Parts: sequence; C-alpha cells; structure tokens
Amino acid sequence: MPRKADPALADARRREILDAAARCFVRRGLHATSMREILSEAGLSTGAVYNYFDSKEAIIEAMAARERTEIDELAAYLESARNPRKAVIEAVSAIILECTTDDARLSVEFLAEASRNPRVHAAVTANDKALRDAFRDAIGRARDTGRIQATLAPPLLLETVVAVYEGFVGRIAFDGAADRRQFAKAASDVLNTLFDSRSK
Repeated sequence: MPRKADPALADARRREILDAAARCFVRRGLHATSMREILSEAGLSTGAVYNYFDSKEAIIEAMAARERTEIDELAAYLESARNPRKAVIEAVSAIILECTTDDARLSVEFLAEASRNPRVHAAVTANDKALRDAFRDAIGRARDTGRIQATLAPPLLLETVVAVYEGFVGRIAFDGAADRRQFAKAASDVLNTLFDSRSK
C-alpha cells in the first residue's frame, strides 16, 4: 500500500523551493534564472522539484499566489477597520516597514518580467488590482464619512496613495540600507497632508 503524502511536509517543501527561487531571482533576475539554478539553490533533485512545480513559470505563479494571500489579509484589515483613514495610513506604513531589500528587489524583477511574459503579467496585474481595490474601497469609505477632506478626484487620490508606497519600495530596492522607519514616517506625513488638503 503506497504511503500517503504528508500535507505539512509537502507545504514545507514547496516553501523551501519558492524561497530558493526567490534568492535566485534577486541575485540573477527572473529572466536569467534557470530551473537548474533553482534546483542547485534548493539542494534538491530534479524529481523532487518537478514533483511540485513543472516549470519556472509555475514557480513564479506560486510566488504571486503567496503574495495574493498577504494582499487578501491586508484587504480584510482595511475592510473591517472602523477608521478607514487611519487603516489606509497604517497599511501603507506596514508595507514599507515589512518590505525587506530582497522583497523590494523581487518586486522590481516581477514588474520587469511582466513586460515580457504574459503569464507573469497576468499574475502581477491580478495582485495589483486586488491591492488597489482594497485601498480604493477604504479611501471611499473614509471620504464618505468625512475622515478624508481632500478635493482631489478619487482616481487621482488612489493613484497618489499607490505612488507613495510604490515609490518608497522602489527606494528600498535601490538602496538596501534605506531607513524604513523614516520612510514609513514620511509616508504617513504625506498621506495625512494629502487627506486634509482642500482646493483654495
């Protein structure tokens, strides 16, 4: 009788492969990294890796799915917040504070690969839309309840919020020694000023 697979062991092995791939992607880039390099980094046999992922694209899609889980958690926090303005600012700060240099550089790699690979483009676009939708809804509730007084049109208000955290994540990718606490504080100050701005 064949031995049943251990779900916990399978999940751990998948994480191990994804983490190894992430290190390779940061070091060499998504486009340049080969499956052979991922195998070597993971220290696993070809069969062990291909048992979980049949291609580099499948690994990339699994990474996007893992990121989507984090986005869904953030979206749930924003949706349940009693003070959506505060929640938006705290969420942006958390994105910056929790973003490691490797996270930021991997994000840049995903964006670059998305311009070449339709499967990666689809995964990146879906995650970006989910995150934007979560912020858009929270910003809308904050405006409706008077917590945000900005007269900037809602689409531009959302784009400005997105630009704030994407800009700081970009700086973290460029400068690994960046002070995330200072960036998070600056982002909070910018958003508070933006949310209280009125046309003159």
